[in-house]
Amino acid sequence: NWTSITTAHESSSAKLEIRVPGDADYTAQGQQFKVTGNLTSVFPSGGQAYAIGDTVPIAWTVTPNPWTGKNVDVFYSTDSGSSYPPANAITPSCTQGPIVAADGQACTWTIPNVAGIVTNKVRIRVRVIGQEADVNAKSGTDFTIKGNVTLTSPAAGVLWGVGTGQSIGWTTLGSGLGTLKIVYSRDSGSSYQATPIVTGWAVTSSPYPWDPIPGS
Repeated sequence: NWTSITTAHESSSAKLEIRVPGDADYTAQGQQFKVTGNLTSVFPSGGQAYAIGDTVPIAWTVTPNPWTGKNVDVFYSTDSGSSYPPANAITPSCTQGPIVAADGQACTWTIPNVAGIVTNKVRIRVRVIGQEADVNAKSGTDFTIKGNVTLTSPAAGVLWGVGTGQSIGWTTLGSGLGTLKIVYSRDSGSSYQATPIVTGWAVTSSPYPWDPIPGS
């Protein structure tokens, strides 16, 4: 095996020649091929689950490292990698900036609230710009992006009296959230009451009227 390939060997028109020591008349040349760096081990790799609004640490491995002067584009697919349309470009919104170095090996992505992104068939593709067909890597299997729910009422520090009626409110991102269960904690969320305030309430029907607030 040729195990010492470096950036010094990079070429789009490489060839190998076999020579017999001591016999200048005997050589054999192979076909033209390419030698370049490589991308592997894309994360998310598959099986993970995220929600809209989450920050995802996209990562990959580049060989050699450093691989100076090479940048990548990053896209997501919502159909198990069958397509990566231009609208699914991640790179412009990476926190590392719109230009991401291949040997930086990272792109931090905040999942946007856009149509079609809620699915269990998401994959990531990373390609070296200018060598897209030759140097690219993808998630090995699908991962999931779900919708998200954010509690908006009660706000921090408000006072709700026992026996009064109050509205529990929330906002949603994405689709497919179905119904929800609301539970109550007396110890800052360390534990929650076994009996929920409500269960099976439509996530699209905010707020929920908690009336009256029980004393026990």
